[in-house]
Amino acid sequence: MNELSAPRFPKTPNDPVTAAGSAISGGQTPQEVELLNKQAFNYTVLLRHDPRLAHIFFTSPICNIYKFKVETSEWEKTHYQGTLFIYQRNPIVDSPRLAERYPFALKVMNRLDSENFTLGLMPTNIVTPGMNKMNVSLEDTFIMVL
Repeated sequence: MNELSAPRFPKTPNDPVTAAGSAISGGQTPQEVELLNKQAFNYTVLLRHDPRLAHIFFTSPICNIYKFKVETSEWEKTHYQGTLFIYQRNPIVDSPRLAERYPFALKVMNRLDSENFTLGLMPTNIVTPGMNKMNVSLEDTFIMVL
């Protein structure tokens, strides 16, 4: 597989930046234009943090990250709270840097601190040696990553 480059300013009809520009000039309702503008803003902000961004699948305006403490069998709230993004990336599959290989990611843009929470997600069918396997599931209103 060849390295794919994430465009700095996407020019495809399906990306939110182009769609928002088209909506302003075409007969969209104000609510549709507002939604497209919000998607374009989110795309632009996230692209600054991850230039390999390809497509945003899901966002949530508020997310808290918890860590399970095995010793106490309790959930501990971390210092990560903010907007959640689950998105597709353009990975570099043969990169020596493990962080560049992940085709999907989960990111919380932290409101409490300048450090954001980022977790690379790899489908189990393409996990390579040196990568930890993980299970991701949706449990009620929680996304569980094990």
